[in-house]
Amino acid sequence: MQVSSRAHTVLGPSSDTHPECNRVCVHDQSPVCGDNGKLYTNKCFLDYDNCVAGEASGSSTVSIVE
Repeated sequence: MQVSSRAHTVLGPSSDTHPECNRVCVHDQSPVCGDNGKLYTNKCFLDYDNCVAGEASGSSTVSIVE
């Protein structure tokens, strides 16, 4: 589930499959590159993807490329 507004986006699965991954990520433009080749709006969005991926696979998989 992704619900947008001007100030923030609430990220989280609508089925609550991963409730521990629910978070509010502010849309500040501080982009970070993941080692998966994906550009994230900021670290919060990368952390969200890691949480969901970690729940699915048992470990977080994406790191920030400096």
